[in-house]
Amino acid sequence: MRKTAQALNIFTDARKRFENDLSSELGSFAMLELSSLIMEMCPDAVFEDIVDVYPIKQPIGKVSFSAERISKILGLNVSPREIEEILKKYNFSFKEENGNFKMAAPFFRVDLENEEDMAEEVGRIIGYDKIKPIIPKINFIPRQNEIYTKTSLARNKLLSEGYSEIMTYTFTDKGEVGVLESASDKKFLRTNLSDGLKESAKLNQPNAPFLEIDKTKIFEIGTVFTKKGEEIHVAYGDNKKITEVSLNDFYKESLSGTFAQVLGSPTYSSLISTKLGAQPPDSSQKYPDKLSSQQPAVTLFKMWSLYPFISRDVAVWVSEGESSEKLEKLLKENCTELLIKEPFMFDSFSKNGKTSYAFRLIFQSYDRTLTDDEVNNIIKKITVKINENNSWEIR
Repeated sequence: MRKTAQALNIFTDARKRFENDLSSELGSFAMLELSSLIMEMCPDAVFEDIVDVYPIKQPIGKVSFSAERISKILGLNVSPREIEEILKKYNFSFKEENGNFKMAAPFFRVDLENEEDMAEEVGRIIGYDKIKPIIPKINFIPRQNEIYTKTSLARNKLLSEGYSEIMTYTFTDKGEVGVLESASDKKFLRTNLSDGLKESAKLNQPNAPFLEIDKTKIFEIGTVFTKKGEEIHVAYGDNKKITEVSLNDFYKESLSGTFAQVLGSPTYSSLISTKLGAQPPDSSQKYPDKLSSQQPAVTLFKMWSLYPFISRDVAVWVSEGESSEKLEKLLKENCTELLIKEPFMFDSFSKNGKTSYAFRLIFQSYDRTLTDDEVNNIIKKITVKINENNSWEIR
């Protein structure tokens, strides 16, 4: 049945029902149909008594169920009278007492075995479209995972202090716990997070001019592996100093008194916001349906360049009391389109009746890698423009 329906690409209820299992009681009916066809084609055929017998008859299927249980399965109130009418339409033999049914399943319905099967039959007749989807109410307060809560509190605290989170390799070239089938230079699991942070700070240092920062503040929360076992550590710092402690010690030192209130509390996010000095979100505020004319325009995302940048510093003496805006304007006008960031003034001081302004210029292209000659030509052009002002002098 299944192979034939699959070959003909036929999908019907009958195909699904009969490909699963057939009643052995259908054998005699099939034999009578076949005999009838033979008689029509061969009137002189002689039929003797049935010779194909099976010793074990199919037992009568008995299913017990209640209207209450059917209603619960379907999520719809079904009365005993409605179920009774449906069973009569199916021509099923049954008995009913106080909403409890005992039914004898027909021999050809070998799929009717339990209450769930009967709920499906009742639901099909009533109509599944009448069953309204309602999410059940569950009185359940989840327990907070201690490690996850401590990790979240530590992460939020460090982020609020201006640190950026990183993730470094777990595998290293030295350690106390070895691994099999790994890269030749990564045969061990790390024993600390500090080494990875120091290397990351070192690799990010060349990008400091682009980011306009003096030092890189980074942190990592991760697992370290020693002969004593695994332990979660917190490491944080900059390119000068890295501090590493266990997660529990970090919590005790920095978040003491908060975790006891947070653990198991449904107001977890509010407590974190309060601890970190931030206001919890106001759920009453809603987004406007339409943007008003006074609201700022949306800034669309612009892809960053895949090519490296080049930074140059320009320091100029000007007359004391003279604003830096004029010098900044000159830099903008002569740096061409390769200047991807506003000139950044990173130093200023006065001496002997003059003031020094030092600007950092960041050059980058979206279609190629810039050369030193290209940037040097721009700097030469800027130098000529600065020298045209007799009151200015390049340091």
